[in-house]
Amino acid sequence: MKLFIFLLISTIFSNEIIINSQLLNNKKTPLEKADIVCGNSYATSNSNGDFTIKCNDSEKLRISYIGYKDITVSLIDVGNTIILIDEDINFDDVKIVGGLNSTSTDNRIKILSQDKIKYSGKYHLQDVIESTPELNYAGGTSRPRYFQIRGLGELSQFSGEGLPHFYVGLFLDDINFTGIGGISILDDIRQIEIFKGPQSTSFGTNAMAGVINLLTNNPHLEESFKINYSLSSFDGKKVNASINYPINRKLRTYFNFIRNQSDGYIKNDFRPDEDSNRQNEQLSKIKLLFTPNINSSYLLTYYNINFNNLYDAWTIDNNGYNTMSDFIGEDNQKTNATSLKSLYNFKKFTLTSITTYSDNKLNYTYDGDWGNNEMWESEPYNWDPATYYYTWDFPDITNRKRKNRTQELRFSFDNIVFGLFYSNLKEYDDRSGYFFNGDYDYMTSRFNIDNSAVYAKYMKDLNTSISIDLSLRLDKYKTTNDLYYLASYYGNSGNDVLSIDDSNIGWDFLITNKLSTHNMLTFSISKGFKTAGINQSPNFSNERYYKTEDCLNTEIGYLYKDDRISFRSSLFYMNRNNPQLRLFIQRDISKPTYFDYATFNGSESYNYGIDANLNVKNKSNETFISLSLLKSNLGVFYFDESGDGNETQFGNRAGAHSPETSITIGNKFIISDKLNFNIDANYLSSFYFDEQNSHKSKNRTLFNSSLAYENKIYSFSFWIKNLLDTSYATRGFSFVLEPETTDGFTEDKKNYKSFGPRRTIGLTIEFLLK
Repeated sequence: MKLFIFLLISTIFSNEIIINSQLLNNKKTPLEKADIVCGNSYATSNSNGDFTIKCNDSEKLRISYIGYKDITVSLIDVGNTIILIDEDINFDDVKIVGGLNSTSTDNRIKILSQDKIKYSGKYHLQDVIESTPELNYAGGTSRPRYFQIRGLGELSQFSGEGLPHFYVGLFLDDINFTGIGGISILDDIRQIEIFKGPQSTSFGTNAMAGVINLLTNNPHLEESFKINYSLSSFDGKKVNASINYPINRKLRTYFNFIRNQSDGYIKNDFRPDEDSNRQNEQLSKIKLLFTPNINSSYLLTYYNINFNNLYDAWTIDNNGYNTMSDFIGEDNQKTNATSLKSLYNFKKFTLTSITTYSDNKLNYTYDGDWGNNEMWESEPYNWDPATYYYTWDFPDITNRKRKNRTQELRFSFDNIVFGLFYSNLKEYDDRSGYFFNGDYDYMTSRFNIDNSAVYAKYMKDLNTSISIDLSLRLDKYKTTNDLYYLASYYGNSGNDVLSIDDSNIGWDFLITNKLSTHNMLTFSISKGFKTAGINQSPNFSNERYYKTEDCLNTEIGYLYKDDRISFRSSLFYMNRNNPQLRLFIQRDISKPTYFDYATFNGSESYNYGIDANLNVKNKSNETFISLSLLKSNLGVFYFDESGDGNETQFGNRAGAHSPETSITIGNKFIISDKLNFNIDANYLSSFYFDEQNSHKSKNRTLFNSSLAYENKIYSFSFWIKNLLDTSYATRGFSFVLEPETTDGFTEDKKNYKSFGPRRTIGLTIEFLLK
């Protein structure tokens, strides 16, 4: 339905009217700063693609935008939206929302659109990571929270392990969910932006390895209602409903609700009545977009997230799927989060204000011995509580609260961006279990982290082919930790107040050279950092603080694009100075959970490799190939792992969760304009599970397929994930688990693994009403 607003602005005899509309490309991406002319009136579109212009009813609109065909539109034909068509090969055909005025011509940014995951059953970030070669994750939670980009990233954040600082950041609609990203359901995602390599100039400390930026659908001008329902293996049920309702052209609303339930792929043989790896997840979202005039807009986003998952994933015999735990773990998260993004267009510059707040409550519990008393007191373990005065039972419980407030002000001129940033993070932990080498069984930890930053970016077109970008950021941090720990049986306790201040500078230089209509070359060099931190364990009183890690990343990228082929490749080398190595220790092997954690600075290390992505399409199919070749090396470091005063040499090998080869190959067979069949294969080579032990995963290949039918009103898809039901490890530990009474007991470590999801078959049906 074509709509436009005619407003009388002078007298009853006037023919002057006001036109309001929105400019989009053929992928429905808003086009900002397009030139719109109507007679003697001139206007430009804002960041949402909206524009307002005065016209005489006998005149026509003329619209021009670089990379698109100029068009002329009669006023009577102006609707809610106007679509511009590509004029030629347009390298920058996707709008990058994260970063500082970043563009898709930057080879360090990989974009996954909704079209790539729709109808495939890949409704969580975990599924996307398994088919994205540059990404990996560490298991150990019901949903992945700890990510690696190009072989660099955290593996865990147990209470008492240290600061909530990470190599890889995770953002959802401008809200920072780094370290608590298990909530990353993708049903309403419109775009995933993967920033590879140091991104400290854009995102600060949690971005030395890169950032995953998730963007959900925004309100638009067309009324619509969409609902989809999925049934899948393990009694899986998921519903996703969204409503877009524009109250008027100035105020638009969008509502989204997602509910996911599954019994999980783990079976507890000791407690068969329990769905011990159950998923019960709910996400609600409201977005309001208010554009009072052409020079200002306000996007308000609110999330209510409630995840009540169980966690029971470890087996004593490494069978992977049949556990014997008597204490069923939990992995819960309750989140209320808000972001407000405000844009103000002035004559000389644009001001962007981004305000966010999140309140997160997490409950993470697990069975530290992975078994039950009946089992441990039987052959071959032979544990006798009457002899040792306690049962072989080691539950661990952590309750965590995290509150994060951020404020950013960004001033954008024609070729200069200047900004200010402030955040305050509070993280409160209460933990019951055994930690700090088993010396204590109860602790409270209170982190308060203040971060302020100032940044700038300069962009310049040297000529019609070559452009440069130069970014600089100064970050300051003040961290305090109020730590209390107690040995309840002996009455020993400690109370430490620890603090550290840190300042860091990150910078980035990018040069882009458009060689021809189809070819582009990029070169970049950037410095990133991960701020200094605190070791909480009193057992490392002489090593209570560790230094800032920084890196220098050099990268060469090549892009090719025509109407059938899109190819991108990057060759990168990252040199790491003072790498932060988070190590774990079991110096007392008499109990399975008597661990200690500390972070130490190692010697100079490096990561280098190649990323490549190829898409080839024609009328009958679309083929895509993604490749990541990685070589990582930890410098030599020495550590007294056993506590006997003798240091052991480690390092001189690849880092943890750093596979050398990762490949995804897939094809979309277009059977008709409404029916398609998809299949993809995802290979991942073996990798070390940690940075101390030689325990490694095995090479694996996962296959996924889907058959999808879509028309304007409804669609359905039949999909299979992990088609061949391949067993593959996502996390590994090496330690002494069994009691000393076990037949054939030795003090040597044993290797244990937890495994990813089994074959999952599902059906999704969707209805769309406009």
